[in-house]
Amino acid sequence: MNGQSLEFTPFGVETTGFADYAASFSNDGNLDITMRVWRVATATQQPIDGVHLLVNYRLVNRALVVQSVEVLRAMPVPEASYFGKRTRTERAG
Repeated sequence: MNGQSLEFTPFGVETTGFADYAASFSNDGNLDITMRVWRVATATQQPIDGVHLLVNYRLVNRALVVQSVEVLRAMPVPEASYFGKRTRTERAG
């Protein structure tokens, strides 16, 4: 997912979905991961519902340990280019 287009290959299903994420280090050295996840209607190519996840990890003995998870049930705000245009991959013959 490059934030510019989606490729739909639904194989007869009514919905499909995708996610994007961002990672950063906080001031206390923890790793913060933000994920936005959408369920998308195949016919309209518009989001139906979604969730926003905020996960905080700490490095302990060379392993990442989850410190906290926050789940926001509100629909994440998508980038303008995420929805509304179907792309098709053409194969060279």
